[in-house]
Amino acid sequence: MDIKFGLTENQVKEEAIKLAKNKDLTMNVKNDDTSYYRNLEINGSTYKCRIYFNDDRLKTGTLRIYDYSLTTCPYAETGNDTISKAAHNLSHWNVFKSSDFENLKLDLDKKYGAGVFSSEKGNFGIDTIYKYVTEDADLFLTHGKKQDSVFWEVPLKVPFYTVAYIQIKSKSYEADFKKEKEKKRRELKPGDVLWISFDAPSLDGDIDEFGNSILKILLKAKSETYATYIIDDDITECKGILSITDAYEDTLKKTELIYKFNTPLTSPMKRQWRVMNYNAYNIKWTDPAFDKISNLIKSGSNLKIHFTPTAVVLDDGSVIK
Repeated sequence: MDIKFGLTENQVKEEAIKLAKNKDLTMNVKNDDTSYYRNLEINGSTYKCRIYFNDDRLKTGTLRIYDYSLTTCPYAETGNDTISKAAHNLSHWNVFKSSDFENLKLDLDKKYGAGVFSSEKGNFGIDTIYKYVTEDADLFLTHGKKQDSVFWEVPLKVPFYTVAYIQIKSKSYEADFKKEKEKKRRELKPGDVLWISFDAPSLDGDIDEFGNSILKILLKAKSETYATYIIDDDITECKGILSITDAYEDTLKKTELIYKFNTPLTSPMKRQWRVMNYNAYNIKWTDPAFDKISNLIKSGSNLKIHFTPTAVVLDDGSVIK
């Protein structure tokens, strides 16, 4: 595209408007969301592509990368049947025909030499990637799994991909990405990094030091969410404010809580399997708020637990607060 790397986000929008006026791309504005499209003319065929600017895990910063999403062809226009025997309607899918992908690859091979093949694990399996090196940028032509036999119980006549795109990276991409990542890392707050949610408080049996059966209020975590893609380090513990509120959002109890993870919470970038062993805490009968909270639980009142992190400890010893 006739748009320079290194432009700010506002400058990219300004340049996109100019390109739209020159009919080099089209813009679809819906509320506060703007979508960009461009037609690629390849070997006598026209492919409508959706354009994404800085569509990596950071999303922000000066322009360092942009993508052409090729999967804009409605499934109903592929030449395949649209309704399966189990009545699954497939018309909502957008795809890219494998024959069109080969046509596009052939064009790139002619212009830039044979693409260097590689593969890597994507969100939906192994992606096939062809890299092309140009003077101004590096191009990556990518597709996911080829659908060529049965798709949602529909026998296919025309093979296609549900994942297919061209990625254009600036020559300084790695340095630009690192700079923006460091900037966003400095701006992170605990609530940007971590979310922990709890079940509603409940009553549970306990035994006191004299062997008597007593009640306690159980506060059990139900999810631990690593909420950012900006950092890669594991989270080992955190502290924050835990509060219990009633149906009117009035606070019944508020206390500082130190939450140590039974197994470190790994970054979503690592995609590692993890044992779901959440923490649980108790409010004993000696607590001043015990009677009021327990009576509300017994009455069936709608109580909630909120946890707001105030500091997050990473496995490298650094703290976000």
